[in-house]
Order: sequence, then structure tokens, then C-alpha cells
Amino acid sequence: NDILHNGKKLGGVLLESFTTPMEHDQDPLQWVVIGLGLNIDAHPAEARFPATSLRESGVEIISAKIVLSRFIYNFIHAYDTWASEGFEPVRKAWHDIAYRLGHPTDVLMGDQLYQGAFQGIDELGRLLLQQSDGKLKAITAGDVLFKEG
Repeated sequence: NDILHNGKKLGGVLLESFTTPMEHDQDPLQWVVIGLGLNIDAHPAEARFPATSLRESGVEIISAKIVLSRFIYNFIHAYDTWASEGFEPVRKAWHDIAYRLGHPTDVLMGDQLYQGAFQGIDELGRLLLQQSDGKLKAITAGDVLFKEG
């Protein structure tokens, strides 16, 4: 859930949700909390991955308040699109800017390592990894490591 710009980490998104068992025709999702971290003026000097900031990326920053306002505006627009047209237009927009689509990728889920080519996300938002046997592996959670080359 990293936010990348030119291969460097600009920020990150964390989602926490709660579901309960429901009847067949009901949505089990009760709530979702979204956490967002964004490097506006600077980035950590010692980071696990190469990092950047909006300012370093050439974005003219007026204030954190304006950055937040623009984020909220765009988030609401994406949410309204999802609510009125379904996930597909949001998924397509995500694919249009996805990092290293089609490139070799490792995904670590617990102690299990999956390797393949990153194929995007499916209709449920799961990461798709095409493995060497040609099968697509849908991944809901894990550490994604993009290979260089």
C-alpha cells in the first residue's frame, strides 16, 4: 500500500476493517478506517526503501492544509465514481498508473514466497501475480517486493 513516485516511496496507506457474519444478501463490512501518511516537505533520511517528498518531486506546496483538501476532494470523486459506476473505472484508473505492471515481483505472505509477474489487481482489489506455470495467483495481503530489471 505504498504510494510511489518515480520508484521512490512518497507515502503509504493503511486500511483496517471489521466484518461480521451476515445473511446471504447483506454486506458483512461494518467499517473501514483509512490511515494515510504522505511526505510533503521532506522524507526520512534513513528509510527502508528509497523515499521522496512532494516538494522533492517538484510539486509546489502551499500548505499541508491544501494538500489535505485536494486529497479529500479527489478521494470523494473516486468514491462517488465507485458508488455510481462500480469498481471497474477505479480499477482501470489505478492500472493506468500502476508501478512496474508486467514486471517480475516477489510477494511474501508469512513464510510463503510467491514469485511471478505483477499483472495488476482483479475486480475484488486483490493483487494478481502470474506465476511461472501460467496460473494467476490472487493475493489479498503480503509484502510486495518489485525486482529491478
